[in-house]
Amino acid sequence: MAPEQWREESGDERTDVYALGVIMYVAMTCKSPFDARSMSELEEHHKITPPPSVAKLVPKVDRDLAELIARCMSKRPQDRPSGMDEVLDALHRRQRRRKWLKGVAIGSLLAALALVMVHFGIFSVAKSAVLHEVRPGVERLARLVAHDVDPTALDGLRAAEDNKKPAFGAAVATLQPFMKESADIKAIYVLRTTEKPGIYNFVI
Repeated sequence: MAPEQWREESGDERTDVYALGVIMYVAMTCKSPFDARSMSELEEHHKITPPPSVAKLVPKVDRDLAELIARCMSKRPQDRPSGMDEVLDALHRRQRRRKWLKGVAIGSLLAALALVMVHFGIFSVAKSAVLHEVRPGVERLARLVAHDVDPTALDGLRAAEDNKKPAFGAAVATLQPFMKESADIKAIYVLRTTEKPGIYNFVI
């Protein structure tokens, strides 16, 4: 994504030129232009960090091509080629379009494969993290439901003084074992939803 996309601004053909610049960069260097440990870090790199020089990473690369890639990846849209025609014209002038297309085709295929692998890697990590975080909560909710608090008993509890009623004692007796099973639970609040009588929200 071009810097203007990260800023949620409208783009034009120069936004696509930036994406092409990234593809060419990966095709020529077999590396991502930016290493990032998080999406926010990646965003900052694309918005403000100049990419490492292709010429320094690949000493034998054509200098004009390296400069073209750098122009395509300029942070400001006005510093990039105005469109794909200008990019192709630059390639034509150096009579290397065929060679470049072959390199980009192979590089793009490798880049696409790498992106797919990264996608599944991120998905696997995210899935593992979600299961790690969510599963205990789901199991806890299942145990709470299994204790089966009687809604009709809760219907009679309206005010603080109702804690002396048998219905309150019955609800407490039902919920106390659940709290003992989960040492980290400090309190359980039962909130009635007004639009559906007999249906309750439990806030743990």
